[in-house]
Amino acid sequence: MRTAIATKFVAWEVPSLENLQGSKVYGLRTKLNNGEKLSREGKGLAYTQREQQHLFQERSTLARLDV
Repeated sequence: MRTAIATKFVAWEVPSLENLQGSKVYGLRTKLNNGEKLSREGKGLAYTQREQQHLFQERSTLARLDV
């Protein structure tokens, strides 16, 4: 059984996975799904992306509370 790279979780249209195959994040997910280990650079990229997502969510929550 093949592990999914991504799943759609929004109601609006999103780009197909074929359009995203050249991205770094797609490559990292493919490596993980194949059981490969991430390099230091890959781990750094994953951490940076997660940190940016966390900050965005935190700011969104704070913005809603100010209303």
